[in-house]
Amino acid sequence: MKRVLKPRVAASFTKTIQQFQQDVHEGWHRDTFDVWTVNRSAGWADGAGVEAQVKVASDVGRLYANGAGGPQAGEMVINIESPYLLRTVASAPIESGHLLVVNGTRLFRVDVAKPEGVDSLLMDAYLTELFSTPMPQEAP
Repeated sequence: MKRVLKPRVAASFTKTIQQFQQDVHEGWHRDTFDVWTVNRSAGWADGAGVEAQVKVASDVGRLYANGAGGPQAGEMVINIESPYLLRTVASAPIESGHLLVVNGTRLFRVDVAKPEGVDSLLMDAYLTELFSTPMPQEAP
């Protein structure tokens, strides 16, 4: 198999792509969000423990309705049941089951969090909006 790019050129392209991703994040990602996790102590299922919500992190991203560009269909669907997509940095501590409060007013549950690629600085979090659910708050 013949090598298309020399290693030095490939490394330069990788740095350029990463810089572009960083510029996109800083320029376009303006939606603030808080990441919350739910801690259930031993005995929670029996009613003896307390369910506590803990804020994990705050960051910025971009919230898209029905994924980028509209309803998702075709081979690129990761989670078709998730009507929202949040693009943010791959280092954000978002995992399935976490709660996100976006722009301080909307509550979402994370269905799937998926980095764009191995060397990518960005990731996608597929979300479902929660209605008639109180906003998370830390236990006193």
